[in-house]
Amino acid sequence: PDTVKTATIQVINLHCANDMPTIKKRLLNQDGIDEVSFTPLRYESSSFTIQYHTSVTTAQQIEKLIETTPGCDDPNEHPYRVAKSRKAKQ
Repeated sequence: PDTVKTATIQVINLHCANDMPTIKKRLLNQDGIDEVSFTPLRYESSSFTIQYHTSVTTAQQIEKLIETTPGCDDPNEHPYRVAKSRKAKQ
């Protein structure tokens, strides 16, 4: 069954204002992704909110797509990284 989910993914290692639109365009060209928005660049980081269909793609595939997006300065580099949340120590 198809479900529409929303993922919020923190992307780091962003260096200029063109990085977020580059990632957004790549995501919107992926099957199963309906909407992408992002917060303004802050400390080389931005938060992306992505609406997608679970029958077509997964959050893990979306993260991989972000991390394999070519950089806007050098298309041979893949500088973007997904920030992994750390579990609190108990």
